Amino acid sequence: LEYQVKSAVSKVEAMLTAHYTMEQAIPVIIRLKNLFATLNYNTHKKSIAIFISPVMEKVFHFEMEVEEKIMIDPSFKLRDLIACRRETKECLVLQLNENYSKTYLCSSNHSQVIKFNVFNKLNDVSKNEVSGFDSFQERNESALHRFLFQMDQGLSIILKAYRLPVFVMGPIDLVRYFNSITANDSSIAEYIPVRVTAHSTQEITGVTENIFANWNTLRQKQLLKKIQHAKSQNKLTTGIKETLKSTPRNRSILLVVEKKLLSHPLPPVTNRPFTKLDSGSHEIFFMKDEVDHIIKKVLEAGGEVELVDNILPAGYEQIALIEE
Repeated sequence: LEYQVKSAVSKVEAMLTAHYTMEQAIPVIIRLKNLFATLNYNTHKKSIAIFISPVMEKVFHFEMEVEEKIMIDPSFKLRDLIACRRETKECLVLQLNENYSKTYLCSSNHSQVIKFNVFNKLNDVSKNEVSGFDSFQERNESALHRFLFQMDQGLSIILKAYRLPVFVMGPIDLVRYFNSITANDSSIAEYIPVRVTAHSTQEITGVTENIFANWNTLRQKQLLKKIQHAKSQNKLTTGIKETLKSTPRNRSILLVVEKKLLSHPLPPVTNRPFTKLDSGSHEIFFMKDEVDHIIKKVLEAGGEVELVDNILPAGYEQIALIEE
């Protein structure tokens, strides 16, 4: 990390001296070197963003992973950080059949089993329960219900460690049944019915190839499910004015913003728009408007920001904040 920091300072120095006079560049270079000399490396965060000018500096530590980027540009805005985020195409695939379940952690080029459970029809129902069933079929159905319920509980635990979209695959009846009992529906991007075969690895490969080929569409579909679930739980804030008033208090928050909201000028919704702040605020240099301020609050709280196409309902004013 120290090597990367020194390399970044050298790049900034070269770019400044190439595009500005020494009189303009030196104050920024000195401020930057002094800042890096006192930089805190023990924040346990994943990334850092630094805004710097001749008169001020601002450091942000974030939970998101980013691609290194250096910009020498007076129009640089806080929202530009989202474009620097390293996009990781990862998901969880829960494979169900009548004999076992497997949970895979999948990326575009790798799939790894992280949980495996065998369904034992005979042992999954206690001896005391056996006498209460009228038929062997009822006993098996009860055992299957318990097995799928346990798989859903396991999925809840996994989702605490891996905040990723989930795809559930298996025979159509099994998938439908799991859909009816799961407590994790808002995290499930799609239910994928497949025929039972002995070649589970081949099944997974085919399914994941299709998932990553349609990643953007499936991801946005899952975000809409999250929004609908948050609304039903009274954990959804929409609209610029209301979202601006919200105070994120934990990292389990997700801001969903339509891309066109960032590309068009935003009329101020406060009596003191950011674009007219006096120079003493210093935020004028990297805060364009209220959307930048909302993004700043979410990222500082350890939350995530997702940019989407035109998918939000009209009344949401192109922005929605989910408290998970």
